Amino acid sequence: MSTAIALRAAAAAMVLGLAAGCGGEEARPKVKGTLTYNGQPLPDKTLILTLEGSEGVSHSLQVGPDGTFDGEVSKPGTYKVSVAESLAVMEGLEKPRKDGPQIAAKYKAAGTSDARVTIDRGVNEKAIELKD
Repeated sequence: MSTAIALRAAAAAMVLGLAAGCGGEEARPKVKGTLTYNGQPLPDKTLILTLEGSEGVSHSLQVGPDGTFDGEVSKPGTYKVSVAESLAVMEGLEKPRKDGPQIAAKYKAAGTSDARVTIDRGVNEKAIELKD
């Protein structure tokens, strides 16, 4: 009987170890910094980062009134940079700002944007400068 009990205990320990997770899952890379257009902060927008070579993998980060952003992406890699109105503007809760710079049309979609940013593991400080 003691062998059967030992086997059951070992099996239970193995199941509990698998259920609890044995680590191995990496933390998502963090990215923070500033978004500017022709040297001016680009306030109250949505920064969209689309992973190159991976259709459908994109992340939206809200840009504050001072042009700063802070968020995370799913994995390290090179991301295409595009910009949209803020979520509040898209949902009709606010009107678009008239005082900020008006960006070139090419930056409004990942397919036409020539801007890229490389994000590594860990925390990434990035100054994303968009230009005409």
